[in-house]
Amino acid sequence: GEGISEKLQKELQQSFVSIDHTFSSDSFQIHLSLPEESQNAQLKYLSLWCEGWLLGYGLSPTDNTFSEEVKEGIRDIRDISRVDYDIQIDPSESDQFEKDFYQLVSHIEVIIELVFLENNSNNNKTTPTKLGSQISDKLH
Repeated sequence: GEGISEKLQKELQQSFVSIDHTFSSDSFQIHLSLPEESQNAQLKYLSLWCEGWLLGYGLSPTDNTFSEEVKEGIRDIRDISRVDYDIQIDPSESDQFEKDFYQLVSHIEVIIELVFLENNSNNNKTTPTKLGSQISDKLH
């Protein structure tokens, strides 16, 4: 196939530098921003977010030497990405749904933070240049 254009490579490089700067600190917090729509839409967007995170995680260069707790969390994210968001939610259970949904989102945020912390503690930090070269190699 064709290689990546020089312009796109520069844009990716700038993105990697920005992301590396964000992730290079010892602490990391994530807050999922999901649209405040219907409950089914919230489930759909959460499921799609998890699917996208898994895809990005799967493309990242890591040796996957995580604790069992983090491995279980990643499996949880995989399961959430497969949720049936077309289910009918009883309006009388709307308050309970909101509480459960908030708890689920909080659980995902903690998992992502744990993945970040374990990646950093295992010295698996990848520089933007190295990461860009690895992704470029996969695309060629």
